Amino acid sequence: MRIITVGPLPPEWGGPRPGGVATSHRLVLEGLRKDHDVAVITWTQSDEVDVLRPNKSDPESWYEEQAAKADVVLMFHVSHPWAIYHARRKPTPAVGSVRSWSPVLEDPGKRTATIEGISGMEVLVFPTSHSRTQGQELGFSYPVPTLIVRNALASVFVEENFDLDQQRRGVVFAGSSSVPIKRLEVAEEACRRLGVDLRVISGRPQGDVRSAMLSAEALCVPSSSEATGNVYIEAAACGTPSVGYGPAINEISRDAGLSIGESADPDTVEALRRVLSAQWDRHAMRAGVVTNYTMENTLAGYEDAFAVAIARYKAQQ
Repeated sequence: MRIITVGPLPPEWGGPRPGGVATSHRLVLEGLRKDHDVAVITWTQSDEVDVLRPNKSDPESWYEEQAAKADVVLMFHVSHPWAIYHARRKPTPAVGSVRSWSPVLEDPGKRTATIEGISGMEVLVFPTSHSRTQGQELGFSYPVPTLIVRNALASVFVEENFDLDQQRRGVVFAGSSSVPIKRLEVAEEACRRLGVDLRVISGRPQGDVRSAMLSAEALCVPSSSEATGNVYIEAAACGTPSVGYGPAINEISRDAGLSIGESADPDTVEALRRVLSAQWDRHAMRAGVVTNYTMENTLAGYEDAFAVAIARYKAQQ
């Protein structure tokens, strides 16, 4: 099957900057290209994946021509400009992956673009139940079937021989420190008031993030919104409890079968105090997420989404 994906790539694959969406996109690409012919529409150059570089003079017509050659398009965010091109022409079935509502939260002007992008999809995929619900709370409707497809943990967090019982000290913040919704300043204030050290990891290789999490007593990323909360899953895989966005913490805890941390709201200081003073079964925490957030589960979910999209598209022709 010929699959075209649209979405950001991480720096190790030629992308301009790190981030959860880019990393998730790379993991999905790695899995899909084992059994399918996969190409990525992107302006960047990559030696790791087949890249389709757009025609700048007429990108919409160029997109239609490229997409028509594919069996299905995976739009790795429905607010992407290419999603609008697709909605206007619908050259082939498309699966829209809603990675985050942050673009709308940070720029209300993107609401119209997101609505138009959604209209061109045959299926919408959400990484969590709460991200699907959050979109409805923000006023979006879903005119097509929706599926929950969990993100997979990167291999660096799944490898064996983790020393979960090593000496730990302080708190770590891992994420884009310049993104306002991550609320780095809230984490800094909480750590200052509790007298604990805070280490900020931003834009580092995943191996560095893993090492920082394994040596920390807790992760504190008190985001005001997270579609998935990949960083909390990664922390749990390191046996490290989190203080973070409540809906994400709660859903991951349900998946894992035990608590992986606490909500940062309404009081981040008290939440961090409780997490630091509690006794955590780090091995059970790791087992809970490693067995649930697998690449096999993620790929099976996307294969289901592709099948539904292709069937719906054919039925409308």
